Amino acid sequence: MAWIFALLLLLNGAYWAYEVYVDAPPPTVDLNKQVSLPGLKLYHEGESALPAPSQMAAAAASTASSSSPPGCFLLGPLSASQADLTRKDLAAQGLVALLRPQDMNSQGVWVYIPPVQYIADATATAARLQAQGEPAEVVAQGEFAGAVSIGHYHTQGAATAAVQALVDKGYAAESRVETVPADQSWIYVAPVTQADQDKLTSWMHAHRPLHQEGISCT
Repeated sequence: MAWIFALLLLLNGAYWAYEVYVDAPPPTVDLNKQVSLPGLKLYHEGESALPAPSQMAAAAASTASSSSPPGCFLLGPLSASQADLTRKDLAAQGLVALLRPQDMNSQGVWVYIPPVQYIADATATAARLQAQGEPAEVVAQGEFAGAVSIGHYHTQGAATAAVQALVDKGYAAESRVETVPADQSWIYVAPVTQADQDKLTSWMHAHRPLHQEGISCT
């Protein structure tokens, strides 16, 4: 009988050990408590981890603006007295404006729309161009009476570009080299930042009779 009692005792101890160490229930977890993980950010459903498209576009524009090279321009044509006053006016806007001997020229390139039979038609054409921001004027007398003058340019390249722009709009524009007054001057302007170029654009809008020609910075 003793050995049976010992066997029952041994079996009872084994069962108790199984209940405690093997078949124990898992620990209780409080789901109401949030676990903070350093260095991680949680995004709600439908929220992207990438920047918004508008933010990405703004960043790209900022990068492009900061990396774009400065532009340099010639403004004119002007008489010597007008050029000096204009230079001072531009300087008051914070723009670097210079009068240089190489920007004075005895020749210029005239851009125009050839004469038509009736002045009224030329006047209507000039009015349409003025509404588009062009400094167009009707030639009232002389060999080119009835033509629409767009203006004189300092270089053939700038005049050719102006002619092409007009042709693209449907106008039969032409150019020709002509002698200009000996005191005609062009002002060299060298914006160095995007803000400077914005200032120049605004200034030119208020002085439409003048032409702006882009040139290499020297």
